[in-house]
Amino acid sequence: MTAFQKNLPFQAQLEKTAQQSQHDLLPIVAGCLLGIIVLSLLRDLFSPGIFLGMGLVSYYLVCFLVLVTIWCARESGRTPLEWSNTLGSVCLACVALNPVVGILNGIQVGPLYFCAVLFGGGLTVLSIRHLLTVQAVSISLWLAASFMILPVSKVLPLLIMNLVAAGLGLATLNKRIGTQSRIQSMASRIATLESILPTCAGCHRACSNHGEWLEVDGYIENKSQELLANRIICPACMKQHYGEFLKGSDLDPKAASIALAKKIN
Repeated sequence: MTAFQKNLPFQAQLEKTAQQSQHDLLPIVAGCLLGIIVLSLLRDLFSPGIFLGMGLVSYYLVCFLVLVTIWCARESGRTPLEWSNTLGSVCLACVALNPVVGILNGIQVGPLYFCAVLFGGGLTVLSIRHLLTVQAVSISLWLAASFMILPVSKVLPLLIMNLVAAGLGLATLNKRIGTQSRIQSMASRIATLESILPTCAGCHRACSNHGEWLEVDGYIENKSQELLANRIICPACMKQHYGEFLKGSDLDPKAASIALAKKIN
């Protein structure tokens, strides 16, 4: 955990960690979903009685280009961290639209395919908002396309199956977010424990990670690799040890303490 991350509020740290996790998983997500698109294309190519029209060919071509572009951009480090969930949602949408495109082109995609996609969305993104958006749009489009060719009595059971799968996907995502929250909480506690300064009760020196006993100033400089700056002297120490310095000075106590500290350092 970096020093910048330690200063962030817990919720901001959690969001940052979730974005980083999604960013790391993005190439795997894009690669797996690209494999599903290729398998779907092979299914349509070798299934008897299926003709690949321009609409279906265009869909597969766009999905292939989008997924390959996202995969290449992530592997080359050109995708911003903040876009991780959005790009993951785009990858998921490419696969989720397959049943809709199939229905519009006269191809009946198995109902378990769409259920698996809706459930798998909980493993694809780390944002409830993005998952609900993809699920709502894909189910709405599937429902509109299904009503065009299927009677209501056949659509309703499939709709119930899809809604259950979507709910399971959402529950899975909630579990993932909860696990991420617990991991972040443990990391914050570990960072807090590591920041506790071990000092000697007698000489008040601090013990470093290498077992060396250092003065507090030296310990802090060694720990943070930054020099302590803007040291001042309190008014009581000024009067006790440097009273002669203040004689004839028209500086206020704070300015005098800073000037004296600079002179000493």
